Amino acid sequence: MDIHTPEGPTNSFKDFAIHIVIVTIGILIALGLEGAREKMYEHQAIRNARENFQAEFKINRNNLNEELKNDKEIIGQLDSIVAALPKLRSNPSQLSHRIADLTNPSAYFFSNSSWESEVSTGALSHMSVEEVNRYSEVNFLVRAYTSRENQAFLDWGQMEAFSVAHQNLTPAEINSCVQKLVIYRIDVKVLSHIGEEFSRSLNNALEHR
Repeated sequence: MDIHTPEGPTNSFKDFAIHIVIVTIGILIALGLEGAREKMYEHQAIRNARENFQAEFKINRNNLNEELKNDKEIIGQLDSIVAALPKLRSNPSQLSHRIADLTNPSAYFFSNSSWESEVSTGALSHMSVEEVNRYSEVNFLVRAYTSRENQAFLDWGQMEAFSVAHQNLTPAEINSCVQKLVIYRIDVKVLSHIGEEFSRSLNNALEHR
């Protein structure tokens, strides 16, 4: 913003006062225009951020709905195997067969790139605390769910590999196999619980537009 000195001589207090008023008005107009421009930028940044969050949350919710269905099916299968363990311990080949027939875990990806992006742009600082908290909760649950999902994949892989590598299970190997099975069952149940919270958080964020 440039401030220019009077072009002509100031011969009286009246002339001086007029120049002061003109300069003051010019400054106020410039500040007003600058403020309006900043407001327009803030509104645009907030609008873009909300659109990015909405698009990402919809994809995450669709993927999560499919994964929760898959998890429910896996939990049912695992519960059935655990209930049948007294009989399966005396029939190791059947135990291996039941494990091999388990539904594979889902492989959906859940993104939180919008949160990382809007933190860097500063758009979150212009939103209400309640709105930021909704987005922050989703971001936290994306991380929590993904972390548990990775652990479940790891434990599933170990259980699957052990079962394939030991077709004729000895009593000691049966115990190891059952232990891996139970650990994986815990993984999927915890994953399902976090997934329900994740789903609630996504729905809440999508409803408040």
